[in-house]
Amino acid sequence: CCRGEQWSCAMALLHKMRRLQVNPDVVTYGAVVAALESSGRWVDAFHVVHNMLAERLEADLWVCSAAISTCGKAMQWERALALFYNLAAQEIEPNVIAYNRLMTVAEESE
Repeated sequence: CCRGEQWSCAMALLHKMRRLQVNPDVVTYGAVVAALESSGRWVDAFHVVHNMLAERLEADLWVCSAAISTCGKAMQWERALALFYNLAAQEIEPNVIAYNRLMTVAEESE
């Protein structure tokens, strides 16, 4: 489901898992965010990450970095920054990829 045209498949599978009472994990959410990133659907990616956190799953660095990138591509630097700060709130140490994605977002927003 990671191709740009497959975001709806990824979202449908996520919703179906919930209906079947199958708890999605970080890997599931990561695949959904990757599909949304490929299609530029930043609003959906942002909400998926927040839903994941609401379910008390810890977002990993990869999921947050992908969501930061998605928000950045849509010129949503405030949301990208909020996701970046969320890493610290979860005591996840950002790596060079996360910092680079955030700097790219800031640079492109000027």
